[in-house]
Amino acid sequence: MKGKDIEAVARKAKAVAQAAERAHKQAVQKASDTKTASRQAKSKSKKAKKDFKAASKAARQAREAVREAKAVVAKAAARSAKADAKVAKALKKAAKKKGAPKAEGAAKEAASRPQVTRAAAVGRTRAQRRSRPAKASATPAVQEAAEESFVLGESGVELH
Repeated sequence: MKGKDIEAVARKAKAVAQAAERAHKQAVQKASDTKTASRQAKSKSKKAKKDFKAASKAARQAREAVREAKAVVAKAAARSAKADAKVAKALKKAAKKKGAPKAEGAAKEAASRPQVTRAAAVGRTRAQRRSRPAKASATPAVQEAAEESFVLGESGVELH
């Protein structure tokens, strides 16, 4: 080989080496970018998992609060029904002593109004409703007396 040929071959080798170096730098950069993107995706995944866990916990607590509130409503309804029954009994007893005209008028008024049963208010299942005896309807006077005697705050359970 002559001098010019050797220089040409050297230039070509140098150009190939530079091209290989550039390709290597680009490959390193792509690998670095991929690694960064992978790290970011992993952190986003971790954050999403944490948020999901927090949302699940909040939903579980909300369900528990609803269950407790339903229990409180059921107890209040039972307490109210018991008070209604006592007042009805007392009115019946008083009506027997005095005479029946007042009790009949009150009974007619009570029959004309729609009564919401405790099972309907609480949302009990069909089997649960069947297992309990039917509730006696209350007269307006009974309901009024029950409303005066029943205070939600006295139940010992506070609603937030």
